[in-house]
Amino acid sequence: MNPVQITLMTIFHPMDGFNQIKANRENFSYIPTIAIFILCLVARVLSLYLTSYSVSTVDPARINVITECIMIAVPAVAWCVLHYAITTISSGECKLREVFAGLAYAFVPYMLCALPIALFSHLYSASSAATIYTLEGIVLAYCVFQVILSIKTMNDFTMKKTFGMIVLTIVAIALCAVLVMLLYGLTGQLIRTIYQFFREFIMIYIS
Repeated sequence: MNPVQITLMTIFHPMDGFNQIKANRENFSYIPTIAIFILCLVARVLSLYLTSYSVSTVDPARINVITECIMIAVPAVAWCVLHYAITTISSGECKLREVFAGLAYAFVPYMLCALPIALFSHLYSASSAATIYTLEGIVLAYCVFQVILSIKTMNDFTMKKTFGMIVLTIVAIALCAVLVMLLYGLTGQLIRTIYQFFREFIMIYIS
């Protein structure tokens, strides 16, 4: 089954589409998966620039493309790695690349709808912005729904266990974020201390 068929299947028959990814794991090409993820990043950035100024929540002049990509890529990678680690401990059946594939294909609706919604926003004024926000919310909600289905289907979990794995993954991501911030703060403080020490040493013994 080619990537286009799997893409359409994950949109209209998600469980069948995710089953196909798992069933064809030996012959499944992950190049389209990477392409979909990159296209999602492109769709995100372009939608920020193309959304009507009257309804946009972001000033286009302040958009940093690299920052926007990092804000999506880092959580996605963290989700894949930590979710894989947690599900592996809990008798999950997915490999790491399949977790990534499930996440990427789950966000195909966003990839397809982000730009049309951004262009559609030019037909609305600020007072009617709720319509655009509702459309964006529906698309994102459907993507999240597909992520849930991908976890349940590809790991053969019950719905209760699926939600349990999601909660554990979110908690793990939050703990890792806190740990990274603590390490960043401590590392910065250590560098400043070392710099101050050598500065005073040079001033006292060399100058």
